[in-house]
Amino acid sequence: MIKPSLITGAIVLAFAWRVGYDHYQQSQQTVRTVEKTLQDEQATQEVRGAVARSLGELEQFHQQLSPVADTEWLVSQVSQFARESGIRLSAIAQQEPRTLQGVTLLAVTLQLNAPYHQVSQFISALENAPMFLRVDDVTIGGSDQDHTRVRMTVSTFHLPMPLHHEAQAHEPNAKS
Repeated sequence: MIKPSLITGAIVLAFAWRVGYDHYQQSQQTVRTVEKTLQDEQATQEVRGAVARSLGELEQFHQQLSPVADTEWLVSQVSQFARESGIRLSAIAQQEPRTLQGVTLLAVTLQLNAPYHQVSQFISALENAPMFLRVDDVTIGGSDQDHTRVRMTVSTFHLPMPLHHEAQAHEPNAKS
């Protein structure tokens, strides 16, 4: 016959095992949650570090874009390159700025009548400008005497830079 103390011991042991197992399961779930949170935080810190390291390059690129969401800046830049290339613009039509997801497209349509080599110098100056300018469309009309009639569209972008201040705030050693 089985002694009652042996049965009681077996019951207590089974109960203790069950309680211990439940506690172990809860602890393992807590460990998995903490590990997941740690991985997420490490990934976030890696991204913040990459952004902080790239800010200088991003700021340099940003400085190549229009500082304002207005075509007047673009007209000024294009007019300056035209003067430097010996081009007299016969018409400048500012297109309505278009904004999509925070990026504003600025464009102007130009009409000019100049010798072919000056037109090519002008286009080259626009494409090699220190600021970001795109020659989107060039239509060459006829030519009369030594001049070529040209219609072209030049564009750039405006991108506000709130990320710069936000990213600095998240840098590991940022000063507030």
